[in-house]
Amino acid sequence: MFFLGLCGYFFTQISLELSGMLVLSSLIGLGLMLMSPYPIVLFLQWAQQQADNQAANQSANSTANQTPDSKNQNEKY
Repeated sequence: MFFLGLCGYFFTQISLELSGMLVLSSLIGLGLMLMSPYPIVLFLQWAQQQADNQAANQSANSTANQTPDSKNQNEKY
């Protein structure tokens, strides 16, 4: 929608009329509104992956730091 509005603005004479301005501005505005959540979703997915990776690293470090005796005691219970 955004690119359609821009093409209509730059390559046609429809923007010279009031109704054409309304149509093109609506297309551009709605196109931008539809595109805006996408970067936010990408950021949230990236942040979730970072948190998962950090949690996995911490759990791997905690099991690596256990002594063999404490590992055997954990297995008994």
